[in-house]
Amino acid sequence: MLTRFAPSITGFIHLGHVYHLLVLFSLSKKLDLSVLLRAEDHDKQRFKQEYLESLFVDLKFLGIQCKGPTVYQSCSKKYYDDCLDFLIRKNLVYACKCSRSEILSNQHLNKSELHYSGKCKNKNLPFEGNTIRFKVEDKKIYFKDLILGHQTQNPFFQCGDFSIRDKLGNYTYQFVCVCDDIRQKITHVIRGEDILESTARQILLYRAFEAPIPNFFHHSLLYDKNGNKLCKTNKSESISEMIKNGISSDEIFAKALNLENPISLSRAYDYMDKGIM
Repeated sequence: MLTRFAPSITGFIHLGHVYHLLVLFSLSKKLDLSVLLRAEDHDKQRFKQEYLESLFVDLKFLGIQCKGPTVYQSCSKKYYDDCLDFLIRKNLVYACKCSRSEILSNQHLNKSELHYSGKCKNKNLPFEGNTIRFKVEDKKIYFKDLILGHQTQNPFFQCGDFSIRDKLGNYTYQFVCVCDDIRQKITHVIRGEDILESTARQILLYRAFEAPIPNFFHHSLLYDKNGNKLCKTNKSESISEMIKNGISSDEIFAKALNLENPISLSRAYDYMDKGIM
């Protein structure tokens, strides 16, 4: 059985990633899973080589090792094109020319995310030069999260027909995530609860590809003293900065677990094992 560590290469990893790694490897040990490494470097506009190089340096410093060769999304365009062709043949996608500003202008004030109305669904627009959207029916999706319990989502009301490739030809997270999990035969998806709302639409893609649906685990997140989620967009302190400042790996694990005293990697796994599920 397989899971994966799949960081987006759009910034340096930080304590939130370390916490995720501790959850990931602790659960993997409990469930006898192998952890694969996937570099989610499909975002051409935000990718930097230094982020990728730092990822490997940081993982080595922390003593964390994944199994097998690293999969790079930037080297997978042909595979994604083939996956898209499969959906086109099944008539599950269509082209859309609506700009983000047009879509925003039609949003309801209480919507927590961008929702598409389906305006271009029956226009038979060409795929090239336009956004490609996956057709979503008004149907509830039920699944069990192995940490958070039973969940019900309806992507039709959450996001509507969601984008799988933008007008510049860049594939979206929702699409490449599912395509890669299918290709790597991932059986367990372990990630932060900030991705929970994406689960049902990804299940729709698994079904469209006639692929097995993995087990899902969504764990809690780390927040700073101001209550902000630790993430790249909030410019959270990176692990590479901590290393440069002489902070040891045991101290980094303690910071990720909000402990006063340094803790070794093996003891950190044991600590996590007591409280995840």
